[in-house]
Amino acid sequence: MTREQAYELIIERLYKLETHWLYFIVALILDKEKEEKKG
Repeated sequence: MTREQAYELIIERLYKLETHWLYFIVALILDKEKEEKKG
């Protein structure tokens, strides 16, 4: 494996992690908004 390939793999994994976190944060925010509307 060349260095470029390694970098691409790492970046791809980071990107997937980042999108996963974004979904997680959005879900948390939506949950909070629902709770506030109920309250």
